[in-house]
Amino acid sequence: MRKWTAMGLIFALFLLLTGCGAGIGNKNKSEETASTQNETANTGNKNRPEETALTQNEAANRSESETVLQVKIDYGSSRIYTKEDMNSAIAVILREFSTWDGCELHSISYSSDDECSQSNIEWLNEMEAATDATETFTQCIMFTSNFHSPKQGGGAWNADEEYTDWQWWLARSDGGQWKLMTWGY
Repeated sequence: MRKWTAMGLIFALFLLLTGCGAGIGNKNKSEETASTQNETANTGNKNRPEETALTQNEAANRSESETVLQVKIDYGSSRIYTKEDMNSAIAVILREFSTWDGCELHSISYSSDDECSQSNIEWLNEMEAATDATETFTQCIMFTSNFHSPKQGGGAWNADEEYTDWQWWLARSDGGQWKLMTWGY
């Protein structure tokens, strides 16, 4: 339980400091209690995707805001990346997603180590070179997400639609900062 509370606080602080959080899914206080009880009951099941509840009010020392942000995070299984590596990449994704007005993020899932292939690293390096950037990537990572578009639609979004398996491709040089390279289907 303490592990998840700390993880939730880290994400909540990130969201507060970067201004993220608009549209990442709200629920009320009674749902927060039920969610916390469910997480406690399910911590023994290692085969279940890990979930992280992100709470603004905990991070702000129980401020008056009762908004609770919840995004399911599935770290999958990786021989390449640690949870910290993945959290760094997820933070970049959340930063971008927070700019999508009216969209509600439901989940983020690590794809697999198979996507971290040399051919995908080469593809992302070609994308980087096309922008006249000089960084040479040695690692890549891909996540998928599920989210809901704004009720009225707008921009690139169909109105009030669930988008599933939306891909997020990031790359970096040997343990450096993740760079979001492309996203979509």
